[in-house]
Amino acid sequence: MTFKSILIVNMNYLGDALMTTPTIRALKRTYPGVVIDVIAGSTASYGALEILALDPDIDHLIPRVNGDSIARGKQLYQVIVNGKYDLVLILPTLPFYSFIARLTGRRVIMVPKADETKHMADHMLDSVKSFLPIVEAPHNMVLDVPHLTVLSMSKLLNGLDQTRRTVALSVGASRPQKRWPAAHFARTAVMAASHGFNVLLLGGGNEQDMSTAAEVMCAAEKSGNGGNVVVDLVGKTTIEQLSAAIRISDVLVTCDTGSMHIGSGLGTPLVALFGSTSPKFTGPYGEERKAKILDLHLPCAPCGTHPTCNGRYDCMTGIEPDHVLQSILELMSLSEEPDPCRIL
Repeated sequence: MTFKSILIVNMNYLGDALMTTPTIRALKRTYPGVVIDVIAGSTASYGALEILALDPDIDHLIPRVNGDSIARGKQLYQVIVNGKYDLVLILPTLPFYSFIARLTGRRVIMVPKADETKHMADHMLDSVKSFLPIVEAPHNMVLDVPHLTVLSMSKLLNGLDQTRRTVALSVGASRPQKRWPAAHFARTAVMAASHGFNVLLLGGGNEQDMSTAAEVMCAAEKSGNGGNVVVDLVGKTTIEQLSAAIRISDVLVTCDTGSMHIGSGLGTPLVALFGSTSPKFTGPYGEERKAKILDLHLPCAPCGTHPTCNGRYDCMTGIEPDHVLQSILELMSLSEEPDPCRIL
């Protein structure tokens, strides 16, 4: 069995899409010369489509249309018919997509729903392995940040003290129960700065991320560590620039969000904060990753999208900034000297 052209129906969200990249790489290795096209959604410029643009194994990206399932079904049907694909691989567990794809008469594989006992990236790989003779399956996420973007981000941050190592704080998350309190980020930023680190604030242009960044910057100014040590990049970066900022950071502090998966793919040491979701399923991924996972393992966790704490989110509020700082210091000590590739 061989394939010359494959269409992959991918996810809508940044982190989910990154977890599909090991499967895409495995297909590319198994069938040299195969053309892989991907349909993916875009979410406020920080979605699947944007991050998959950094995957060198994808030949063509097709933006998923806006609209209801009927509109998306029509698009999928037309793309398959016009593309003459040998295989259609449907990664979201959506039977409607599978139904539409099968109407074209092409070979269709839909990945089954995950039971969350293994990492989502491994679930994708294992699901496809049962159908295809995949070899050399990688256990790392795949993204390639352009060198010029990394270089320009380094130049943008030239005003920082270059003798200091850099901690990035990713202040956002897609759901309230996955977010860490703004006051905790503020205290962590102040403590990190007082311990001799530069601090980058990362996040999207939404109201919550911007509000958190403002609170952090206010605390930094009061402590005497303003823009010369703590830099606010929240809502000011493209996905390439965000990835570059994570690439040049020595440690990334992050909730279970897209930035964490970018950090995993780039090999940036991580302090990952978990509560409502399971690190076994969506945590840092990679064969050589360096990560400290902070999880209180409360009886009600993981609750996913159904919190039972009446909005207290004890699993996240209970993770103390002191514990995060200790994890930062431990990760820094794993390599006494800064990675020269991070400072260009």
